[in-house]
Amino acid sequence: MSDTPLFGPDEDVADIETLLRELETSDVELTPPPTDVWDGIEAAIRDDVSAAPVVSLASRRARFAPALLAAAAAIAVIVAGAVVVTQRGSDDMVVATAELAYDPDAFDPLGADAEATARLVEREGGFEIRLDDATLPDPADNDLELWLISTDEDGAITDVQPVSLVDAATPGTYAVPAALDPDVYTVVDISVEPRDGDEAHSGRSILRGVLTDV
Repeated sequence: MSDTPLFGPDEDVADIETLLRELETSDVELTPPPTDVWDGIEAAIRDDVSAAPVVSLASRRARFAPALLAAAAAIAVIVAGAVVVTQRGSDDMVVATAELAYDPDAFDPLGADAEATARLVEREGGFEIRLDDATLPDPADNDLELWLISTDEDGAITDVQPVSLVDAATPGTYAVPAALDPDVYTVVDISVEPRDGDEAHSGRSILRGVLTDV
């Protein structure tokens, strides 16, 4: 250990030693603080707590209400749009159907195994003919063509009008010319048409049926 004194002059050290020797046991015991000290601390803590802002549940709900309303409005718009789209789809209404059949006595042999259901669809103020459940022959170097036919009271043909060429592999939906009234042209016909430039019906029908209102 170093011989250097921890305190100043030797007389100061001697005075401290004298004071320490004179201390009684009661001089080193802890003295409890006055009661008003603890009262003051408790009062200060209460003041800090009471000063802190209190946010009520109602105010929190009020804060989030605009965001919730905006989310609800967005959902309502999406739902309304879906309803509009669904309603537009429902505007495509089938108003009549015809089971197209083959007549072995009068029709072209190419249609012996053919079959189809024609549905008259009203859409956006006009009409379409949709061919469902169709089995149509391959016409080779000819075409298949869809027709609408009008008849008199006795069933005799009064007029034959073309609607559209038909894709035998994937028959679909074909627009009815605006000049043709489905209440007058009530017979659906599919024929084989040579590619000869003649726009008239060839007389080689393979399927035919009468539209019936649904």
